[in-house]
Amino acid sequence: MVKYTKTILLSVLMSFACISCHSSKQKEIIIKTNVVNKSTLAILANKIHKTYSNGNFTEEDANLAFLVAKELEKINNIQDAQKIYEECFNFSPNVMLALNLIQTSMQLQKIETARNIAAKSSVLFPNNPDIALYYIKTEHLLKHNEESSRLLDKYFKLFPTNETLAILYAQSKYKNSIKILVNFINKNPDTPKASYLLSQYLFLKNRPTEALPYAKQALKYDPENIDILNLVGKIEDELGHKEAAKNYFESAFEKNNADFTTAQYYIDSLIKLNKEQEALSILLQIESQLHDNMAIKQIFSFQIAKLLILNGNYNGAIQRLKFLDKSTLTKLSISEDEVYYINAIAYRGARNFRDAIYYTDKISKHSNLYKKALIQKILIFIDNEDKGNAERYFKIFQTLSDENEADLDFMSSVLIVFKKYNEALNLIASIHTPNSELKKFDIYLFQRKKTSFIVKKLNKLLKKWPNNADILNTAGYTFAKLNINIKKAKELLLRSLAREPENPYYHDSLGYLEMQQGQLEKALLSLNKALKLLPNNPVILNHYALLLKKLNDEVNASKVELKIKESLLHLSPYSIKIDPEYYFLNEKYFHDN
Repeated sequence: MVKYTKTILLSVLMSFACISCHSSKQKEIIIKTNVVNKSTLAILANKIHKTYSNGNFTEEDANLAFLVAKELEKINNIQDAQKIYEECFNFSPNVMLALNLIQTSMQLQKIETARNIAAKSSVLFPNNPDIALYYIKTEHLLKHNEESSRLLDKYFKLFPTNETLAILYAQSKYKNSIKILVNFINKNPDTPKASYLLSQYLFLKNRPTEALPYAKQALKYDPENIDILNLVGKIEDELGHKEAAKNYFESAFEKNNADFTTAQYYIDSLIKLNKEQEALSILLQIESQLHDNMAIKQIFSFQIAKLLILNGNYNGAIQRLKFLDKSTLTKLSISEDEVYYINAIAYRGARNFRDAIYYTDKISKHSNLYKKALIQKILIFIDNEDKGNAERYFKIFQTLSDENEADLDFMSSVLIVFKKYNEALNLIASIHTPNSELKKFDIYLFQRKKTSFIVKKLNKLLKKWPNNADILNTAGYTFAKLNINIKKAKELLLRSLAREPENPYYHDSLGYLEMQQGQLEKALLSLNKALKLLPNNPVILNHYALLLKKLNDEVNASKVELKIKESLLHLSPYSIKIDPEYYFLNEKYFHDN
């Protein structure tokens, strides 16, 4: 071993003098204890280079050099570390040196060097999959696509249980990627990354039922992974399991409440469960923690404005929107048109129809929001009882419609407002989704169809969608109102609640049925649950008032009836006109007398 000069610190001199007396672990302790600054490491690195150049390198020198290189990496001196690894590898190659040399070469963008070492190492260590992976990666980075593909085929066969290779192989064979991953996971079930990728592929292919078990399998092995939690949540949401989706998004949010995307998933899931107040409170909490990050604050303020609209606080939303920096929002991919559009909704809700129209007019015909703005314009004229303009813009919308489900759903709703029920039915006759079928059912109620007709239609829907929570609830509630099939009605309502235990409408339906059965205490519990989740809904309040009367509490029943009137006044005329429950309740309180 080379003798080191007196310019080195005494502690380092001592460690070198005694180095041959120590085990590898002891050498590592000496290096970590004594080599404490960059200048000392630089001196050691130069000495190692000289020793190697002079041809005096020994096994002990190589062992010490490796430890020095690791310390150099820690202080980000990659260049000297890479050179030392290269010297050690040339002196006496092993797998650990090969991997470190390839990694540091890639960090220094010496891809050709990394590829050469990987190629040489693949011959020296043919049974090491990590070397194989680097060999494939470096060929790919050098755009040697045919060679990287050939190597991938070769090594996937050679290492059939390696998860990373399986993932790369599946990604390279796009058309067969799902089949490859399914076969791999069947043989190697303890592979969460492969399960996660397969779940993603299946979900993107609109196969959520198949995707879910693989996503849950990945989550079993990595329960703290936010990406997996969000994926499971998205799949559950796609399957209509809103409560389950919310739980997964909530778990992801709790693990990282600073991530905007995760927060958005969670907030959206709450909104779908009609928990706008809870969603708003979370957004306000996040906003308060943002401190001086004005750009992100602007996004959250915009989101808060939208939630205030959902909560019926239109004036609060307008105040938020007034102080948005539109240029900042544009930089953050929120266009001025989107701000105009939300303003139009807020001013419509506040019954300021002049300003609402002003904002819809600011959105040009070339904007991707023009059709949505046109919808708002039609709704504004409906709310303002301006049927002439509503019909005029409705005809314009019809000429622009793609006749997709969303467009047809909206147009059928407007036809309901115009009391053109048969036209509305004809418009959506060809659509057979749960939502469209329930829309048809609403039209039958407006038409006051006979009980036998209603029952027949509901049984048909139950047969076609036996597990859809909304259909189960609609059928159970309707049977309860008609006072028929009560046993079946209760079974249907309990099944809907089993799927969405936090849905206020489902608790309301069950409470109404229990009230019809004379189970007043049970009904009180169910309706209180519904009101806790949705305190200002006029239909739930109406059922509550009816129950209070049955309990001989006329005083409180009268108070609730006043609240019903107030809540109906807060609803837009459009909302009342397209919903049979709201419509008939509005007739009862404002037109019967």
